[in-house]
Amino acid sequence: MSAGSATSRHTVVLTTRRIEPVRAGEKHLMWSWPIAASGCKHTVGVAIPTPKGDLCVLSEALWVEPRR
Repeated sequence: MSAGSATSRHTVVLTTRRIEPVRAGEKHLMWSWPIAASGCKHTVGVAIPTPKGDLCVLSEALWVEPRR
């Protein structure tokens, strides 16, 4: 799995922990990173902090590439 890849994926499991509200109209950052990959399964992490670095949301997702 790489950035810009045309491979389709399906989110199977999404776990999210809200620490602080994400307010509409305010600027936020988004960080994402790979956690693990095994065959067609890919686990990724996502964090949404404020521009000052205060963490608002922390998530983990399991993506699965469909069988061909």
